[in-house]
Amino acid sequence: MPVAFYAQWEPHAKAYHALRMMGELEQAHEALFAAIHQYRKPLRTLEDIAVWLSTSFTIDEQKFLSTAQSFAVDTQIRKDQQMMQAMGIGTVPALVVNGRFKPNFDQLKTPVNILEATVYLLNQE
Repeated sequence: MPVAFYAQWEPHAKAYHALRMMGELEQAHEALFAAIHQYRKPLRTLEDIAVWLSTSFTIDEQKFLSTAQSFAVDTQIRKDQQMMQAMGIGTVPALVVNGRFKPNFDQLKTPVNILEATVYLLNQE
């Protein structure tokens, strides 16, 4: 789930949910993430993201904006915030297994250890 610790992260969380609701998440999510975090594209507002999506994919700007600004997306953002607080998520990345277990990435250190711990925790249920 996307988290918005800061107000400036909210457009990205809204974009995630809008794309999911539009059935476009699989097509655009990785590219949007890379554009923001790897290529440092200044996609700071929903409008910036809408323009980028329309030029990078065949996603209609107005449809994206109306979905991202919808009651359904706002409701999902509130649910995400409540879940984040209930689970004690304070950093990203974070992993919660079965709604109860949070592997400590700093202690586990390697992706292999994280995967092994996650599989172990999944088998605890």
